[in-house]
Amino acid sequence: MIKRIDLVNTWQSYVETDHDDPDRKRRAQTLNILLAALFVMATLALLFTLTMEITGVFPPAETRTIYIPSALLSLLIIGIYYLNRAYPTAASVLFLVILILILAAGDEPAQVAAGRVQLFLAIPIIMAAMVLPPWTTFVFAGLVSATTGAIGSQVGIVFTPFASFAYVVIALVSYLGASQLEQALRRLRRTNEELDQRVEERTRDLVDANRQLADANDRLRELDRLKSRFLSMVSHELRTPLSAIQGFSEMLLAGIYGPITPGQRNALDRITGNTLRLLDLVGDLLDRARIEAGQLALHLHPFSPAELAEDVETTLNVLAQSKGLTLTTSVASDLPALIRGDEARLRQILMNLVNNGLKFTERGGVMLHMSLSQDKSGGPEPTWIVSVSDTGPGIADEERAAVFEPFRRVDDSSTRREMGVGLGLSIVRDLIELMDGTLTLESTVGLGSTFTIVLPLLPEKEMIYE
Repeated sequence: MIKRIDLVNTWQSYVETDHDDPDRKRRAQTLNILLAALFVMATLALLFTLTMEITGVFPPAETRTIYIPSALLSLLIIGIYYLNRAYPTAASVLFLVILILILAAGDEPAQVAAGRVQLFLAIPIIMAAMVLPPWTTFVFAGLVSATTGAIGSQVGIVFTPFASFAYVVIALVSYLGASQLEQALRRLRRTNEELDQRVEERTRDLVDANRQLADANDRLRELDRLKSRFLSMVSHELRTPLSAIQGFSEMLLAGIYGPITPGQRNALDRITGNTLRLLDLVGDLLDRARIEAGQLALHLHPFSPAELAEDVETTLNVLAQSKGLTLTTSVASDLPALIRGDEARLRQILMNLVNNGLKFTERGGVMLHMSLSQDKSGGPEPTWIVSVSDTGPGIADEERAAVFEPFRRVDDSSTRREMGVGLGLSIVRDLIELMDGTLTLESTVGLGSTFTIVLPLLPEKEMIYE
């Protein structure tokens, strides 16, 4: 394969010419191909003659008539080849003239003037259209006619106009074919140039667009970093004054600064409630910023699932009773008494899911259940399950993905009854993924929803992610 490629490259190096004009370059390359073919034929003729002489088929006296013309032809071909590299037009004219002379001298004068050689003399006319501009076919048609006429006059043969007419017809056909080919090649070159220009323009536009996109991405990353930093900083700074407001409100409600009227107590209750709501919102913003910045760490320690469920029920049972709903929690007996995990973050997850269920449920209630996973197809690692079910309005299929997106809610209308900015469930999802768990949602409109959390059951040894 390598030798074949080397032969092809060697052949191309001999045939190729260096000219700026593509038509001139094509004609020069065509002449080189013709010269190479003739050189091969002359060489084969010499080798054949030499073989016949060595084997005794041809006597030495006859082989000289072949050696000398073949050698001269080879020298002429080499000379025309090098002339073609610098002066292709002159080389083509010289080649065609020599070809006419060889054909004219290759037979008896009578055969040249009125015999079979007249057919062979059409070859230079056809070749003229290949190695010279198309119009030169008529020039060589006239040259061939003049040559045959001159030879005929020497042997007493009157040159007939029919032969000249035939040469002109051959010249015309060759001219038309070569002209159409050159026109097609020119149109093709123009098309290629236009395509190259368009590709260059599109490439330049694409490079500019990519550069602008890269700059925009850099700016977006910087803005995202600044946004996360701003949220983290503002959320942290807001905690202190809000905690102070809450503390003083609770002290006023406790009567530390003296007795208060029922109206004042009602106002302080509202201040405390709204302060707690703002603290929760600030906490969600801070968690969102830490998650996006990759700075939220899990602290894994042993905790009791039963105590966690009881804590969630105790905290949110007041909200359930105020709406006439039931809040039930259950822990399966097969679940270990102690599980290793981040209890604070798990409490945040469950409080969010149960609180959402209570807020959007009008009749029935919410149920929290914990159990050991019975599905062994998920892999060798054991898992445990937490499910939160409600009897609320349910979530349509097309809206389920939106509930886990930051700052998105199923009901985004300005008249919605429940407060919130839509960060809770997105934080729940990210926290569960940070724990290497999965969160799924099953819901039927009008019947309720079930959030199912599957978490790895961690080994007994203590693991702390800082």
